[in-house]
Amino acid sequence: MFIDFNIPIPKNLPQTLLDDLDELQKFYDNDDWCSFDLKLDGIECRIKNFVLSGRISRNDAIKLFHRYGNMI
Repeated sequence: MFIDFNIPIPKNLPQTLLDDLDELQKFYDNDDWCSFDLKLDGIECRIKNFVLSGRISRNDAIKLFHRYGNMI
């Protein structure tokens, strides 16, 4: 599991998703890989839901999936 910091987080994401990404970053920083993996699964579902509901673009979702390497 990794985060590619060269891929920026897209702008104008819903606040709930930004909060999830902040929490994910804390798990990453603390080397809490179990919590990181569980949170990442939930974030993947949220991203897909936001794409299907039109709250984020497919392009933004793909950027996030690439940033958080194991999501594709």
